[in-house]
Amino acid sequence: MRIIALAAVAASLAVPAAADETWLLPEAGIYCPAHGENVLPISITPTHGMGIDGLDCPTVRLSRGRVRSPMCWANGGSRVDLDTDLLVLPSGSMIHDSVVFRRWRGPLPCPVN
Repeated sequence: MRIIALAAVAASLAVPAAADETWLLPEAGIYCPAHGENVLPISITPTHGMGIDGLDCPTVRLSRGRVRSPMCWANGGSRVDLDTDLLVLPSGSMIHDSVVFRRWRGPLPCPVN
């Protein structure tokens, strides 16, 4: 029983607090479609914001395979909320709308097939 309790304590110390989910985001940068699909890239800012689906979201929350934000900016300056699918893989790649996105370190724009 003590081993289980110690394991639970160690696990709770190994990850950030549950209220802060920004640590789940991959490192800041531009993420391009891995296979050259003609879709918009995803950007992650150093302050844990996200550019996705043409929206600029200063703060996002990841939970259960979804990314949410109460306020994002769209083209023309309109404010909208965000709630869409996003899986972050252990490699740091992401899957959104059945497209795999990987961090791009080359010159922009992203390559397209």
